[in-house]
Amino acid sequence: MPADSRQTRDHLRMHRTASTIVADSIFERCIIRDKGGITCKLGLWAVHSKDRKMVETNARHYWLQYYEDGEYNRLLTGGNGDI
Repeated sequence: MPADSRQTRDHLRMHRTASTIVADSIFERCIIRDKGGITCKLGLWAVHSKDRKMVETNARHYWLQYYEDGEYNRLLTGGNGDI
């Protein structure tokens, strides 16, 4: 494999990893975890089940929908609306 291809692949992997870490951090700031599930701090949604993987998957799905609509801007910025 040419060095350029390997460098590009490695760069993309590092970028995806960094993006995932940032997204995970933002997600954690917007939720409350408890023994049975995950709840949105704004009260927009909640997911509870014994299946922890399903809880995580569904919670991230709901969170992303509201995040993309800007619902968490005030929570994440302390009220000024800019992230």
